[in-house]
Amino acid sequence: MRKQIRYINGGLWLVLMVPLALLSWKELSWPADSGRAWLDGRNARQIESLYDEKFVMKDWATNAWAAFDYQLFNEGRPGVVVGKQGWLFSKEEFVWSPREAAHLQAALDEIALVARQFSAANIQLLPVLLPAKSEIYSEQLLQVNPQLQARLYEQALHGLAERGVAVADLRPLLWRAAKQQEVFLKSDTHWTPFGASQVAQWTAQQLGHEGDGQRFSTEQGEAKPYRGDLLNYIPVAPYFADWGPEADLLVTPLTLDNGGGDDLLAEAPTISRLLVGTSYSANEAWNFAGAIKQATGADWVNYAEQGKGPFQPMRTWLADNPLAKTEIRQVVWEIPVRYLVQPLPTAG
Repeated sequence: MRKQIRYINGGLWLVLMVPLALLSWKELSWPADSGRAWLDGRNARQIESLYDEKFVMKDWATNAWAAFDYQLFNEGRPGVVVGKQGWLFSKEEFVWSPREAAHLQAALDEIALVARQFSAANIQLLPVLLPAKSEIYSEQLLQVNPQLQARLYEQALHGLAERGVAVADLRPLLWRAAKQQEVFLKSDTHWTPFGASQVAQWTAQQLGHEGDGQRFSTEQGEAKPYRGDLLNYIPVAPYFADWGPEADLLVTPLTLDNGGGDDLLAEAPTISRLLVGTSYSANEAWNFAGAIKQATGADWVNYAEQGKGPFQPMRTWLADNPLAKTEIRQVVWEIPVRYLVQPLPTAG
């Protein structure tokens, strides 16, 4: 069946591209020594230049191809898994093999090592292991997920427990919350501000620092269309935008610090809480860092980074901050479970 789909895809591509290529052929001017031009690459470069600069139908053809692929076969470019009702999932959540199993053990070992370092320095570490979007919304899947079959999240919880690291199962929390509002974006790999706020409130409870809602407050922004990162794998816009999945409607909250006192000359209090993680924490659109501030009633240093995964920011912070001298007493480490089956960052 997959081979038949590839043949159909190839046929549709020819149907689209051959007429468009013929229409553009007249734009080419062949050199007098045309035979030699084919050998030394001049003609090839001319064709490539035509496609890039003069083939005005290129974007239309790309959009049309993506629309056909999505509508007829529920597929996008490599990197996305198409689900039901416009739900999109990262391909990273569907990869499982002996290689990923080995990556998992290495990642769990590193988490346990970091936990021992913080424990030796009498610093409280709370790992926040985020479930995969495809597990929270498994009812929206159109295909089997090998990571769910392998029970990746359970393996991670069990493996950390064996290494002496207690980590809570956040799936029940997010399953319950998903009955109220969406906790992940349909078109993006990340969570919604609502999902982030639910985990932030749980985090505050675990740390025993629930805020009174006075120092920090959160304002809701205006709802705006948000084209998630997974839509990049289904490039139907602008010509066939109605044929592809819809963008999300995102309300970005903004958490404000109302201040802890009126004395402007007073020395700023030392921040003793640290947030480390990925774009789930670093991207202000989800407001996880702000939600933690409001939920705990305390300020936090946000050391999360986008595009670096959960391990590199933690390594960098530990390298730059000797634990014997740091003022930090509590650390929240946000770790999406899909990163546990990816290779650890190389040293240096």
